[in-house]
Amino acid sequence: LQLEDFLKKYDSNITSCGSEVFHHWLYSVKSKDQILQIQDDIKKIYKSDRSFLERTLNKYVGKQNQGNFIRDLWNGFSIDNWIINHFYTLFLFNLLTCTVLCILFTKLFIILFFINNFILYLLTNSNIYHISSSLGYFLKLCFSLSKIEKKQKLSLSQKTPNYKKFSSLFIQLIFFKEGIGGPNSGDIFSILLDYLRIFLDLELFAYKRTEKFIKNNIEDVKKIYLYIGYMDCLLNTCRIMDKNKCCFSKILEECEINFKNMNHPLLEASVPQSRNVSKNLIITGLNMSGKTTFMKSLGLNQILSISIPILNAIYPVSIMLILLGLSDKFYRNSPYVYPVVIGSTAVVSVISAFETAGLPLPVVTDLCHLLPLYAQGFGWVSVAFVTLIVSLLIKKK
Repeated sequence: LQLEDFLKKYDSNITSCGSEVFHHWLYSVKSKDQILQIQDDIKKIYKSDRSFLERTLNKYVGKQNQGNFIRDLWNGFSIDNWIINHFYTLFLFNLLTCTVLCILFTKLFIILFFINNFILYLLTNSNIYHISSSLGYFLKLCFSLSKIEKKQKLSLSQKTPNYKKFSSLFIQLIFFKEGIGGPNSGDIFSILLDYLRIFLDLELFAYKRTEKFIKNNIEDVKKIYLYIGYMDCLLNTCRIMDKNKCCFSKILEECEINFKNMNHPLLEASVPQSRNVSKNLIITGLNMSGKTTFMKSLGLNQILSISIPILNAIYPVSIMLILLGLSDKFYRNSPYVYPVVIGSTAVVSVISAFETAGLPLPVVTDLCHLLPLYAQGFGWVSVAFVTLIVSLLIKKK
């Protein structure tokens, strides 16, 4: 199943947050409880006034055209600007300096105060407006949530987040605007507001207050975004089910999987399949997600579970044969070295192999645990060394 094709065909979410959540749904693994929870919420959406919910999200939210909520607001405001970070200090310094100059010299220095504020505005406006687009989109989410809550009580598995605390941000948002003038500045109030936010830096004051408020309530910001996205995904799922032959899953405790007349979601002329799986497993997952690698590693583990005990019995004997063969000139005339050393090594190796296979020998295995490095699989080393010394001493005697 190509998830990119699935997204193109079925991602008809109304909002940007709905598309984000829908994408997360496809690329994440759901537990049994999560699947049942989502199905219960879909049933609740089916019984609700779906047309009202869709109209509300479409009218008041829709897609985000400017900015990116995840980038701009998910972890709080992300502007790294020296002037914005030190705005209060700069504004206070400008105010005190111009006040002193006005007192000592001439009141014309008041003009310098407004000019300095205008410079601060020019150096920060583009950054602030970039963030304000995402802030405006977030407030649309809050407003749509208030409209929905007044008319319907959905009682979804996710609790309705506290959106009312963000109502004060609507006042702050009126000071965020790109540039000066424009079609929205035709009336006297808009013109006056333009002068105030430019020459008194009201836009920067509003930004600093909003930044602090969002930072203190960032978890609620995330909950509102995810809640609207979750609701939008449920509505999208309902539309998918209306247009296709869909049903709800029934999860049983028995180790058995039954499906009847199942079709591929992207193939219109697919052949329905019915299966009852009780002895085998169905492994599903994304393309290139590791299904084949998992099967290979599973088979390899099965092979190793059988071969490792055999290897544990063989490789110590093989190592000792190689070592004795390389140093054969030192005890070539001793008839006891090879049979004693190899025999004792083989006995310890076989005992260790039986234990690895889950068949420990009573008493004998407990005695072998007294050998140095036995727990690490090298108990045969001390046995081989001791028996080699003993066999050499027998030769001298």
